[in-house]
Amino acid sequence: MKPIVFTERAETRVMFLQVPGEPEQIRHAWVELERLVGSRRGRKFYGVSNPLAGTYRACVEQREGERAEDLGLKQGIVEGGSYVRMRLKERPPTLYDRIMAVFEELQEANGRDRSRPRVEYYRRWGEVDLLMPVPPQSFAD
Repeated sequence: MKPIVFTERAETRVMFLQVPGEPEQIRHAWVELERLVGSRRGRKFYGVSNPLAGTYRACVEQREGERAEDLGLKQGIVEGGSYVRMRLKERPPTLYDRIMAVFEELQEANGRDRSRPRVEYYRRWGEVDLLMPVPPQSFAD
């Protein structure tokens, strides 16, 4: 297993497309999101998975003055709080294929906060931070 880091994140305002948490639906959501926002240059992208609800949100950070509804998107937040993070650096599509397995490893090792969804932060091509929400007291351990 790669190194795990405990981190605190602030909430992030995003625009998103929500789909069922099925791999094919998720792939289509990303293609559509990128089409709607245009260039990826200078943008921050997030995937937010809520296994209990069976949903996935393909998200882009909302810029000042942007209106989600003008782009055909919804507006929301990526929740802040305490997380354990593992950074994956691999070439797609291998990178995308490993995400679920790594989240399962993180959940087993660190005691998940089930009240918040899992987060994928796409740092750049071939690099993603996987963030598993944990209770704040996990930092004291």
